[in-house]
Amino acid sequence: MIEQLSVKDYVLFESCIIDFTNGMSVITGETGAGKSLLIDAIGYLSGDRIKSNVIRNGKDKAILSMVLTSNEKVNSILDENGFEVDDQVIISRTILNNNKSTVRINQQITTLSFVRKIVNLLVDVHSQMDTYRLMDTKLQMELLDSYAKVEDLKSSVKEAYFSYSNVLNELETLKNEEFSDSELEFLTAQLDEIENANIQEDELEMLNEQIHEASNWFKNKEDLSMCLYEMDKENGALDSLYTLYKQASKSSILNAYEETFKNLYYSLQSVDEELKHIRDTHSNDALDLDSLQNRQYLIKKLYRKYGGSTCL
Repeated sequence: MIEQLSVKDYVLFESCIIDFTNGMSVITGETGAGKSLLIDAIGYLSGDRIKSNVIRNGKDKAILSMVLTSNEKVNSILDENGFEVDDQVIISRTILNNNKSTVRINQQITTLSFVRKIVNLLVDVHSQMDTYRLMDTKLQMELLDSYAKVEDLKSSVKEAYFSYSNVLNELETLKNEEFSDSELEFLTAQLDEIENANIQEDELEMLNEQIHEASNWFKNKEDLSMCLYEMDKENGALDSLYTLYKQASKSSILNAYEETFKNLYYSLQSVDEELKHIRDTHSNDALDLDSLQNRQYLIKKLYRKYGGSTCL
């Protein structure tokens, strides 16, 4: 909020200081007393351009000053731009006879555009005609976007639109460009090479994942083969469990363990079948890995040759 406004040698005012307290402050006076001039002074201190002589007759300059209550966002911007930071922001503007002026924030010279940026975060000035701005479709869209909190999405769409427009412009330029027979032959060959590759969206990423899985299979293939060999070989794990199961069924001493040996045998047999299924499923992975790597190489080569958005 505005805490204080002061003017010196400003139009009708020799010197005037107004302190604003919490709540509502009202400036009253008869026509021509200078009420609107004070509002204009706030505008000049907010970065508005001076369109007429505002210096009191007989004086060579006017001095305007405004003290504002700061906030964290404003302090952050001030600090980033090398200004002193405090609980208050002091804006002053010295106006000379030629309407040239110097503006300061916290005693440091700055630009009108930067003053506007700071004051817009601290002060709202509403005049008689402000409601007409609500009929502006641009303002309506800004209010709607702000309420919906879609500034980031709006920025992304804007960036995508400009990229799309640039591509359309480039395409239109290429359509109107004339090429020699040799150039057309060369471009046609390049286009055929790209189209024949028939690269799908995200294909390279999927290929990388498939190659990774196939490579892992080969790393574990030897362990799987050894496990199957130990189970299926003569007098191996399956044969041994089956022998234990039969021995238990014939022995009165081991009869109590017959069911246990039987369950172990059939459980291991089930595991054996599952591992054989995994082995058979991946039996062609050697060929698949070669074809996957060849496809990966082709796509990477085309990306390097013609450019692409996929990281290689």
